Amino acid sequence: MDARGEFEEACGGAFERGQRPADPITVLIPCHNHAAYVAEAIASVAAQDHPGVRLHVVDDGSTDGSTEVIRAALDRVSTLECRFDRQANRGVVRTLNSMVERVETDLVAILNSDDWHAPNRLSRILALRKPDAPFFAFSGGRAFSSEDAMEAESFSRDQARMHAACAAFPTVGFALLACHLPVSSSNFVFSREVFDRAGGFHLEAVMSDDRDFLLRCLPHVEPVFVPDLLWGYRLHRANTWRSLQHLRTQALQDDWRRFAAAAEAGGANRMAPVPWLWRRYFRLFVRLVIRSIDGQPIATLLPSDWITRTEWGDRCSGDAVPEDVEQEAMEALVRSCRRTIEDTPIASAELEPARLRCSERWTAVRSRLEAVR
Repeated sequence: MDARGEFEEACGGAFERGQRPADPITVLIPCHNHAAYVAEAIASVAAQDHPGVRLHVVDDGSTDGSTEVIRAALDRVSTLECRFDRQANRGVVRTLNSMVERVETDLVAILNSDDWHAPNRLSRILALRKPDAPFFAFSGGRAFSSEDAMEAESFSRDQARMHAACAAFPTVGFALLACHLPVSSSNFVFSREVFDRAGGFHLEAVMSDDRDFLLRCLPHVEPVFVPDLLWGYRLHRANTWRSLQHLRTQALQDDWRRFAAAAEAGGANRMAPVPWLWRRYFRLFVRLVIRSIDGQPIATLLPSDWITRTEWGDRCSGDAVPEDVEQEAMEALVRSCRRTIEDTPIASAELEPARLRCSERWTAVRSRLEAVR
């Protein structure tokens, strides 16, 4: 069985047909030297059961024959509105920004040219969108590899551990401060409004363009998490992140600096993980939650006075999170911190239950907060 077949089998019941809202959406596939994979990515877009899908593929200066593979794959997609462009190599950040700016639909999805979308991915995600509201969503997924099945299995277990731990956090936003649950920008679905408010992908975020963009979106929108395994993340020797590990610590610090600046500039998300909305909880969260990269609390990434600044009290007013929600969140956080993620045994079979626990927790808190506002 090939890598895609293994992914389909692992997804199991995730392929049940979802609702079919008519919202048009453009899927962007930037490609650089992925001739071995890009046809499969294109085919997965063509297989979507959502009726409003458009596709834009850009070959970003490939030298491995990707152009010919893309053209042949698009020739086989007769029912999909497609666009294909070639350009000299500009890098993924500039390429994505340029692609989003040319999109004619309000909704955008990104698919890396070495990844794969389940046939009902877009219909499942867009069924949860509220009309005329800012939107950002990502789904569950599973790593797959034709080169190293053990690495893919280990990756999935690590994801399960993160989801099990993040179920203690009150919102998706706080979970995304703690760890990068979507894994990649290839898992992003968002509205142009959110992209424009966040300022697009940052040119200086070379190693972490996806996480940096996601953090800067949080002041503007509370992300939606769909726990179904609707996305396939391909592991292979040429994954970009493998060659950039030496930049991880500096990238994380820069990401949080830009997040703090974006949060202070303001936004419409009244559940955003910021100290003037989550007054006591935020201070507890950043001191208790440990970064996996260096074992230090999240608080060490923020400007020194950002947590305790006195003027935050003036910004709370009636928009602050109710005290009962905040108290319950603090109690859950303290309980979860009594055992570390590493000490929590998670088998690969528990991946989906862990995701479901997160989804149920975040949906319940979102409902409570929306009911009082």
